[in-house]
Amino acid sequence: MDRRTFLKTLAGGMAGLALSPKGVSAKEADCSEFVGILVDTTRCIGCRSCEVACAEAHGLPVPEVGDESVFRTLRKPS
Repeated sequence: MDRRTFLKTLAGGMAGLALSPKGVSAKEADCSEFVGILVDTTRCIGCRSCEVACAEAHGLPVPEVGDESVFRTLRKPS
């Protein structure tokens, strides 16, 4: 495809979008299944309180965090 053909095609597409009654609109995604919480991993000590906060914020069952064996492994933030 040469430059002239590309520009003609591009202009035709843009004209079609400009003349369409709805234009182009983004479809809103259903985010009801996605949950999350922002955590500063540079301050992580492995206590898992971020997991508890996330569960409480989203109405989920609170995870069991009494297992202290997680402190045996040195965690490196990514």
